[in-house]
Amino acid sequence: MLKRKKNITSLILSVVMTASLSGAMSTYVSAASSRLAGLDRYETSAAISNSGWTTSDYVVIANGEDYPDALSASPLAKKYNAPILLTSAGALDKNAKKEIQRLKPSHAFIIGGNASVSKAAAQEISSLIPNVQRLGGLDRYETSVEVAKALGTVSKIVLTSGNGFADALSIAPVAGKESMPILLTEKDKLPDKVKEYLDGVKDSIEESYVIGGAGVINEDVASKLPTEAVRLSGNDRYETNVEVMAYFSDKIDFSNLYVVKGDGLNGKAFADALSGSALAAKNSSPIVLTDGIIPENTKGFMKFVLGEDSNFIALGGEAVVPQGIVTKLEEMKVEKVNLVKEITEEVQKFVSQVNAKVPELATDNEKKVVTKLIDSLSKGISDPNYDLTSELDEYNKLYEQLTDEEKQDIGTKLAGIDIVKLQSLLQQAGVL
Repeated sequence: MLKRKKNITSLILSVVMTASLSGAMSTYVSAASSRLAGLDRYETSAAISNSGWTTSDYVVIANGEDYPDALSASPLAKKYNAPILLTSAGALDKNAKKEIQRLKPSHAFIIGGNASVSKAAAQEISSLIPNVQRLGGLDRYETSVEVAKALGTVSKIVLTSGNGFADALSIAPVAGKESMPILLTEKDKLPDKVKEYLDGVKDSIEESYVIGGAGVINEDVASKLPTEAVRLSGNDRYETNVEVMAYFSDKIDFSNLYVVKGDGLNGKAFADALSGSALAAKNSSPIVLTDGIIPENTKGFMKFVLGEDSNFIALGGEAVVPQGIVTKLEEMKVEKVNLVKEITEEVQKFVSQVNAKVPELATDNEKKVVTKLIDSLSKGISDPNYDLTSELDEYNKLYEQLTDEEKQDIGTKLAGIDIVKLQSLLQQAGVL
């Protein structure tokens, strides 16, 4: 049986009522955004590398014409602080070559077999880089295992579909940060090479994750992981993307958000995002999947994590990620910052009014409960690291221990406090 994922409501409450409240008293400062793009996927790959690395001892080189072999490369790139450079199969792409000459790496990993990066291309790479290692198997599944082995001893693993790129992209930055190999599987059968690898590392694995619903990886396959797995999934790739960001929100820095095209099986849809996955992993940043528009679930989640410092980086040209998407994200950021400012002011007003009523309460237990509420909300405003969700749970427990008469007295004494505006604002934020 798969473990249940974290409650997204808990995340929303803690983000809106704690970290996002701190320092939100000023009005919105202009949003920042940028675009990393070239005339084709290879130029875009080089542009991404140029943006993230002034030099690098390692580079990861993958096929830019098909996605499977490169899907598992992000954790390896993160381990060696390396960019992912795309090339055609037959010869080393000129943009990748130029980047190699700029970076002057001493090591390279080629992902995939000769069909992905030919012997001729590999020879050209070897003429530029002293140490070249190919990580490839007979198919995409075996290649993901070879990349996993290159990570060394691991304590966490993630399983994604080998028949689509979106779910692997969603988890790639986190997998890189957590040194989690991304293993590929078929929907109804765990490939033999993957099973052999899992059997060999099972004693060291403490956490397992499955990305995507039963429609892409069924329960029987998921049950073969070394530990009871957490499945992160939604009704489509965009909802799954949101669930991944929500679950691992404490490991993600939302200061930079890499916005990519999330549909299609070929072309820039996967290529730009694959190159960007290494940069996102380097910065502990999320990859946000879009589809010409911002999906509704993504909009709903974004308003909880965007802050004054959030920057949006579109990967690929406007045909891939329209400027309108970036503009909409900037507008959502403005709305979020202004809403948080209003909530902060109303919480402060509420705390002040409730505090004035404490001396009128009839019993020490009533005063203890209401004081707990005041202290929790006050700390939630001032301290971005304060765990308000846990504190409010403690408040609820204390409140439930009161007698009916004490509850009634609190209700009577606080009845004159107008919290309609605060409730309305919290409803807008999605907390109530």
